[in-house]
Amino acid sequence: MMDNLEKHTASRDNADQANGEILNLHASYTKEEEKAVLRKIDLVILPFMCFVFFLQYLDKQSLSYAGVFGLIEDLNMTSSQYSWSSSIFYVGQLVAEYPFIHLMSRLPLTKFVGVTIIVWGIVCMCLAAPKNFAGFSTVRFLLGFSEGAVSPAFVTITSIWYRKKEHNFRAALWISMNGLAQVLGCFLMYGIGKNSSLPIAPWRVLFIICGVITSAAGVAFFFLMPNGPKDAWFLNAREREVLSLRMALDREGGDKSSFSVAQLKEAIMDPKAWVVFWFGVLVCIQSPVFASLVNKSIGYTNLETMLYTAPSGAVQIALLWIGVGLVFIFPNQRTLVILILISPPLIGTVFLTKLDVTAQWGLIVASWLVCISIRPGFCC
Repeated sequence: MMDNLEKHTASRDNADQANGEILNLHASYTKEEEKAVLRKIDLVILPFMCFVFFLQYLDKQSLSYAGVFGLIEDLNMTSSQYSWSSSIFYVGQLVAEYPFIHLMSRLPLTKFVGVTIIVWGIVCMCLAAPKNFAGFSTVRFLLGFSEGAVSPAFVTITSIWYRKKEHNFRAALWISMNGLAQVLGCFLMYGIGKNSSLPIAPWRVLFIICGVITSAAGVAFFFLMPNGPKDAWFLNAREREVLSLRMALDREGGDKSSFSVAQLKEAIMDPKAWVVFWFGVLVCIQSPVFASLVNKSIGYTNLETMLYTAPSGAVQIALLWIGVGLVFIFPNQRTLVILILISPPLIGTVFLTKLDVTAQWGLIVASWLVCISIRPGFCC
């Protein structure tokens, strides 16, 4: 069982000593022990990741619901300004990515991410305060900036706790939270909108609620999310040893303490890296923020618009798991699978540009398709 591991014993021993830990890589473990450890990781680490990713998507997607419930009118926004309110979030996220990735290599990963979650929850609450477009767009930029650590950090956290062969399924689980956030976000806004005795506008209440939940989750993440196997409070000494041994099989795991300039240069010079980069840019151009406004333009009330928008999240989840299934069936055809996955949102975008408001269900279905993210192709 440990044949592959023993081939690399000498080099691994040196690496572990350099990290301040000595691991007996000649030790072994049973399949039952491995399953027990994996089960505990799935019950502790994965729920944390799923809930935080859920909140990330809910917080940025809340602009779509706020637009239906009076945000545009209250802040006297033009359609162009509303569009910029959506786009500027991603500008902030882009600005934050590189310094945050560097900081994640220097600081305890989960502690750093926990702080950013708390900060973005506070920023989300601040979205309820602005009285004009300038103030609102500034806070949206800060929201995007404060959320910049989560996606790259979760890729790293997945590699710390799971072997390569386990990444696809686990990454798909926390990415599924995008769709779930769309569904539950619509229902949350529906519930807030039904309350006619609110002292402030419903969209302001939505931002406050989302921010409070996010900051509370950040506090829990900071104190309860372990930084790595050696800090796994939910595992005993033997289980931590089993975890370290199983992760050593893939040469995975452990918090990275240095930023590799050589790897950065290698990525910059790799044409495939640029292909993936521009593909990611292009498939993310279509925005789900306008889907609810499309449905409202048909003539539905605010509450009805939320109900008709909610299924878009379920459609996204379904397509994601179709993509995961296709990758398992055709493991060497990932590019083909991704091309299949981009077809529904492309079709939806075309229909939105061609259909008239009289084609009610046609527009509704098209808006569902536009909301689909292409991330299943990347997580697989």
